[in-house]
Amino acid sequence: MTRDSDEIRAYVDGELDKLTAARIAREAESDAELASAIAAERSLREALTAHFAPVLAEPVPERLTTPIDAARKIVSLDEIRNQRFGFNARTLRWAGPAMAAALVLALLIPGLRSGQTETRDGLTFASNDLARALDSQLVADQRQGDETRILLSFADEEGTLCRGFARADVSGIACRRGGGWHLRVQRDGIDVSANDYRQASSVDSAIMEAAQGMAAGPALDAAAERAAKERGWAAQ
Repeated sequence: MTRDSDEIRAYVDGELDKLTAARIAREAESDAELASAIAAERSLREALTAHFAPVLAEPVPERLTTPIDAARKIVSLDEIRNQRFGFNARTLRWAGPAMAAALVLALLIPGLRSGQTETRDGLTFASNDLARALDSQLVADQRQGDETRILLSFADEEGTLCRGFARADVSGIACRRGGGWHLRVQRDGIDVSANDYRQASSVDSAIMEAAQGMAAGPALDAAAERAAKERGWAAQ
């Protein structure tokens, strides 16, 4: 296969010029590995859409849109993304307006403190601020000033509830286990103070891809997530 993963993603997203796209289409007719890679990328897009559609159907809370609207009075966010941060908009197309609002909000949150984890029987669990956020925060009710962003909640194949999250020191997916939150996926944190949109995009995309492989169904919508919180995140 002569095409790298970035070029394949761009092809599936329709970002390539017509000539290059036509060449890749012709190559895929005789290159089984390339054809398989393209099919896998398309399958991932479809799965992500199915997982996040319920969450994205929910209206973005006013408490999230207010600081964004205020920022627009001062500077164009599109201009900032394109000229200053070089932000890759592909992540927003996958995850939609709710993720866009979360990313913008991340830039507005100052003074993030480090979170902590602890080890139990050789497994890593959330503790302190991270554990409290996983216990209490809902995707639809997040506020400016929250140190942890909850990206989504979902159930795995065994019915265990899991939550994708991002913060300055660590990001990942934590699943309910023994009354705590076991970190089953860990990624780099998002350094909000550095205003690095590329990093935020990369980390969130990695978490979403991991969630797609773990989830038994779509992400919980606002009502289902609130009900899960009310029952202590116990499997239903």
